[in-house]
Amino acid sequence: MTAPAFEYVQLTVGQGPTADFGRKLNKWLSYEVTQSIFNPGSFSFRLGLAGQAGDKLTLDEIRSIMRSTRPDTVVRLEQGDRRTLLFRGIIDRQYIGGSRGEEYVDITGRDAGQVLQDNECQQKQISGKTLPQVAEEILSRYRGKGIPFNVLASADANRDIMTGKQNGVTAKKTIRTAKGKAQVKIGTGNTGGTPVGFVSTDTKNARPHPGETEWAFLERHAKNLGVLMYFGAEGDLIFTAPDYSQPALYELRRRLVSDAKAPNNILDGGRAFDTANTATAVHIYGHSEGRGEDRSQVTATATIVDENGNRVAVSKAKASSAKPSYGKAVSQSVWPRERTIRDSHAKTKDQAAKLSQRELAQRAMNFETYEYTLADHESEFGVPYAIDFQAHVIDEVCDVDAVIYLTERQIHKSRTETNATRTVLKGVPKGAIVI
Repeated sequence: MTAPAFEYVQLTVGQGPTADFGRKLNKWLSYEVTQSIFNPGSFSFRLGLAGQAGDKLTLDEIRSIMRSTRPDTVVRLEQGDRRTLLFRGIIDRQYIGGSRGEEYVDITGRDAGQVLQDNECQQKQISGKTLPQVAEEILSRYRGKGIPFNVLASADANRDIMTGKQNGVTAKKTIRTAKGKAQVKIGTGNTGGTPVGFVSTDTKNARPHPGETEWAFLERHAKNLGVLMYFGAEGDLIFTAPDYSQPALYELRRRLVSDAKAPNNILDGGRAFDTANTATAVHIYGHSEGRGEDRSQVTATATIVDENGNRVAVSKAKASSAKPSYGKAVSQSVWPRERTIRDSHAKTKDQAAKLSQRELAQRAMNFETYEYTLADHESEFGVPYAIDFQAHVIDEVCDVDAVIYLTERQIHKSRTETNATRTVLKGVPKGAIVI
């Protein structure tokens, strides 16, 4: 029986300290690949130092494999016969060793976000530049080594690539221009919900914190402008927002009595409620205005209750541009969880309101989470599982019939487990991420 088109992962060697450009490595004992909208993707692979028939490789063959997987080598992680691109990664670490009767090469690495995580930001104070311009200034020195490092204002093309559509590359909407403005329609579901004004708003007096990495610096300003930031499959930095208008691409099912027409596909997992690190109210103290007796501080409060004190969904929470009102959130929760933040970026009441609402949403985002393990790396319709999409969950064990937004995907292969090839999907309720 022929394996499904997306049911294994191979590495294709790219640029770096190796002479094996284009070499394909596809006989893995095990692997794990993780992609997230919050952090750079990561991977780990174990390659057995034996042939398909169990014969030991020659010394020259082992040396060739060692050369092909040196740290700093750029590799393409490709899934299945169709060679669907997971992402371009950089090998961090190579280990050659083993135990009695089994020798292997272990390699680990991350996606293109690695270089931003490993370098502290050297920029001095930046004023009068948009976030795309700032990102362009930081990324420009990394180009020409096997990863494009473009700056994009849309996740559309990346979604095409992750699900195996071949037109994804030409669908890119780049914002890497001299003026930092995007040639892209902004603010619709077709562009992942990227906020209007994102490509024209200056990052005023943007100064890196001492020891702040380039990743942390860009992510901090992305949050201030209301966008998420992650690296796409091709190695481009994407600024976007969740697109809740897209239909659910997958259906995850666990019925007490499986339906023969739509059988259960959930192997393990469920829903979690967790109040740790959440908030019932967030109070922002911003920039001071005026002088003398007229001097006042910009403040705002966001709570998970409405004006009548009734609990509302975090996605509908509103911020008030006024002095903090303590008590409402307290009356709606057994234990109050109120956060106070001083942020000099809040120079107006509107900015303070936006920051307080965003912080409340981020604190509450992980209150309700989902994690499910499924067989294989693709749905029954042949679509690879991927992040930044939505899934319809029918889970009678957890009493859930809802749409969730997928924030993380882990794909695994093992020689020893019952379900040797599987995928773990993590998500939050539709609308939970408010930025």
